[in-house]
Amino acid sequence: MKGKLFEDLVEEIFKNQGYQTKRNLILEGKSGAKHEIDILAIKGKKKIAIECKYRENEEKVGKSEFATFLLKLDDLEIKEGYLVTNSYFSDNVLLLAKKYKIKLIDYSYFSNKYGNKLKEIKTKKNNLNIKDIILLTTQGQKILKEVYRTYRLARNILR
Repeated sequence: MKGKLFEDLVEEIFKNQGYQTKRNLILEGKSGAKHEIDILAIKGKKKIAIECKYRENEEKVGKSEFATFLLKLDDLEIKEGYLVTNSYFSDNVLLLAKKYKIKLIDYSYFSNKYGNKLKEIKTKKNNLNIKDIILLTTQGQKILKEVYRTYRLARNILR
């Protein structure tokens, strides 16, 4: 699994919460600089920028990646952001996210919630919650591919 499949999964979760999404947008900030946003989720007047950080190993997402994302949000005047990874965040990122109110989604949340095993994924139409994203490390790539395939099949059946 590469980063695109990971972004596909994250995007589907937001779509199923009623957000309209746009992928890999190049937007011009108030400074005149251009920035790429992996996923822009929009519902009414609410805009969420989502930055996906896929890792082949358990390398942590670090402070420089967080700072780059924070700079994008500020320059684009987007008030809400999610930084999502299939790995972990450094301790500095955890501290910074709290201060700057950036939402973080990483492997540890899902590991704690699901006990390192995928037992079930909600498939009722429009009933997926962002907390139900299953993100797995390199060892779980095959499982994640199967989950994604099963999810898409179930979604098509429920249409």
